[in-house]
Amino acid sequence: MGAFLDGRVTWQLMAAFWPTADRAPSSEAEAEFAGIWRSKPKYVVSRTLKEAGWGTAIKRDVVPEEIRALKERAEGDLGLGGAELAGSFLRLA
Repeated sequence: MGAFLDGRVTWQLMAAFWPTADRAPSSEAEAEFAGIWRSKPKYVVSRTLKEAGWGTAIKRDVVPEEIRALKERAEGDLGLGGAELAGSFLRLA
């Protein structure tokens, strides 16, 4: 996986937990994933967020050409998070 692409709700849940999850992790895997989450590019699709921290860029809509460009820059797959965002991709298929 080269980057994370999340809907707003999923991104807010991830951003509330993973930035500091390795300070007192419940497992080695949790600590490892916290580091991975922080190090990878992150994109959130949201029409309402004003700003996003933790190295996250905001995309206002799912535009196929823009998503393809993100995937190319990420040098790997995009981890997709969020039911509404997944539905957006299904509607484009």
